[in-house]
Amino acid sequence: MGCFCTTPTDALINETSLLSVGLRLREKILKSVTRMLTVSPQHPLYPWIERARNPRWQRFFFPTNLVNIAKHFPECMHDLETVVPYIRPPWWSLKASIHIDTDKETAEVHHLSTTSRPDNSAHIYTDGSGINDRIGAAMYCHTDHQVKHRYLGKSSEIRIDGICRRIGSYPHGGYSR
Repeated sequence: MGCFCTTPTDALINETSLLSVGLRLREKILKSVTRMLTVSPQHPLYPWIERARNPRWQRFFFPTNLVNIAKHFPECMHDLETVVPYIRPPWWSLKASIHIDTDKETAEVHHLSTTSRPDNSAHIYTDGSGINDRIGAAMYCHTDHQVKHRYLGKSSEIRIDGICRRIGSYPHGGYSR
């Protein structure tokens, strides 16, 4: 702002329609506190927020910055909806592998070899028999020994790539068939 070095600050702020430095700083701080209030109860910051809301902590002579904000802006410290960030970034893609065996014995050997390795993948099985025109599937995760069974629909409606969606996403992420 070389041409404005002799212009009074108040006139400059008025002409440029900017907030003063103090008000801009207050706005940034209150936006940050508002974002902090949306963390889940499991977040490490959550106990500090609860402590700042407690009036007992607001009586100390040297409060923390968060307690000081809660003391001077109590209208900003109300409960807000918890905003949980995505478990995976938007550019993440599922790395699923599909393995189809020709007979039951080969499938059993493959099952024993894949479940003997420790990993956090979930295995989805379907025989695709279409008995009574119905398809079912089962999912097994050996890390927590969780098993899910689902009726997927009629055999005319089901495709291989839709099985993962019909069973439901699994928190460990990996899938194989």
